[in-house]
Amino acid sequence: MTTYKELLNPPTNAERRLEQLAHARVDAVLMRAGLLPNDETNPYRDRSLLEHARDLSGLKPGAAVHETIRAAQSTSQYQHILSAGPARVLQMGFDETPEIWPRMTSRGVLKDFREYPRVAMDQFPALQKVEEGGFYEAVKRGDYGQIAALGTFGRIFSVTREAIINDDLNALVIAPRDAGRAAKRLVGDLVHAVLTDNPLMSDGKALFHADHGNILSPASISTDSVSAMRAAMALQRDFIDPNRVTNARLGALVVPVAQSDRAALVRKSQSTLGWGFGDEELMLIEGGFQILPDARLDIISDRAWYGVADPKRFSGIEVGFLEGSSGRPRLEILKGFDRETVDFKVSLDCSVQALDWRNLAVNNDG
Repeated sequence: MTTYKELLNPPTNAERRLEQLAHARVDAVLMRAGLLPNDETNPYRDRSLLEHARDLSGLKPGAAVHETIRAAQSTSQYQHILSAGPARVLQMGFDETPEIWPRMTSRGVLKDFREYPRVAMDQFPALQKVEEGGFYEAVKRGDYGQIAALGTFGRIFSVTREAIINDDLNALVIAPRDAGRAAKRLVGDLVHAVLTDNPLMSDGKALFHADHGNILSPASISTDSVSAMRAAMALQRDFIDPNRVTNARLGALVVPVAQSDRAALVRKSQSTLGWGFGDEELMLIEGGFQILPDARLDIISDRAWYGVADPKRFSGIEVGFLEGSSGRPRLEILKGFDRETVDFKVSLDCSVQALDWRNLAVNNDG
């Protein structure tokens, strides 16, 4: 890992040194913005945005401020300061935003923007006994396909020339950080829309449908109602061999905030919390499950609650990202530095698709 002290040594590789210098300048801006701890070994830690521009403009000392900034903006190093710093802040905003969707969805990768069938595979069939000299029968695995396609979501924000002259670091920090948070929330909005909008599946029926066996009898969250949901999910049938059950395990309850305390008590308590029950009994819910509250559900209904199977083992809702994107938003600095602003484009390529109704369930209590 590069240390700032290396910058004081004679360069052994010009390209490598330029990379180190650019990295140190970006770090210095983030240090002054309070996003990185101060490091006194960084030689640029006290530089203002205008001083960085003077360093890199190539103009003689005393050049007009506006000429200095315009000349600096035409250099790759100053462009790197203006783009790499906000890009890192963008990722900070994305990563720090609390959302439940990463814990209730599986992740997919799509290589481009065409429509792709996404399949929920059936279980591997039972192994068959093979007699001496006998044949091995080839596996036929059923799949149930849903179509997924990436969508691009984005915004443009700007940093003015005045902000650079005034050394307004907030201009390089607040907007990209908020944009990262907005990108994380966007995916959450799309995931929760799958639950609350109840979209059509490829069989022409809604995700939650009586024929899918994933709508439970209306009941408040209790030991009995959660056990019923666990059983309904585990007893879903294989598409090819209806005599086989999927044995999917409940991974989480996705609940309105108004129901989160009740759900937590059900998970922890050995008492039944359902109406008309008062005697303590052994809680039959084993193995644990997550409680994932989200206020988006309260807006639609503070009574309906959902179950999702463990996304690491069973397909339910898939969040797909463009191949190579690392599942995060990206930031690009737009060309046209003759303008009075520096424009940034924030975008996220993603898709959200329900893959398998068998691994999702709902209880519309009330």
